[in-house]
Amino acid sequence: MVLLVKCWYRLSRVRFKACTLVFALIYLLVEPMMRLIMILPKFYQWGFGLVFVVMCVGMGCGDGNVYRGPINIQSDQDVAFYASYTQVDGNLTIANTGIREASFPNLTKVTGLLFVENNRHLTNLNLPNLEEVGMSLQIKNNDNLMELNLNSLDTVGTAIGISYNDRLTCASAQAAISNVDLPRDSISITGNLDCP
Repeated sequence: MVLLVKCWYRLSRVRFKACTLVFALIYLLVEPMMRLIMILPKFYQWGFGLVFVVMCVGMGCGDGNVYRGPINIQSDQDVAFYASYTQVDGNLTIANTGIREASFPNLTKVTGLLFVENNRHLTNLNLPNLEEVGMSLQIKNNDNLMELNLNSLDTVGTAIGISYNDRLTCASAQAAISNVDLPRDSISITGNLDCP
């Protein structure tokens, strides 16, 4: 266990952003092999760190601006932490939070779902450089949402729903997705400020 903490500390100093689950699985799989391979304690610790780094880089854990896995935003701190990423390989969810503004100025692609729902205080959703959502885009039940910036969005995989955002006008919702080419029956804009 001490080795696990030492390796994690060592890797965090070089700014590897590997998730704990991946690290734990690698530790459980590689650690027994390393005991057989390494004889001296110093070589043992160095060897495990090297194997982890090689495996992590091969899996893409250290890609600087690509986040691998789902993101679930719950606070302003989460927004600030993830704001520098350019791509999310997975879903991006902002649901049931107290945040007032969600801005991801660098984000260009979400490979899964983009889901923004039940954020009572959210007034501004700003994704100015987002070009692609791999699956579905759903923005629903955000009582105070007034500003929606999806100006670069041109590709959505399956469906778009922008509904029941009490202060968002239909014109704003339609303008946000005006560049997206989807069949009409795959787009739902209803129940907003001036929408039927």
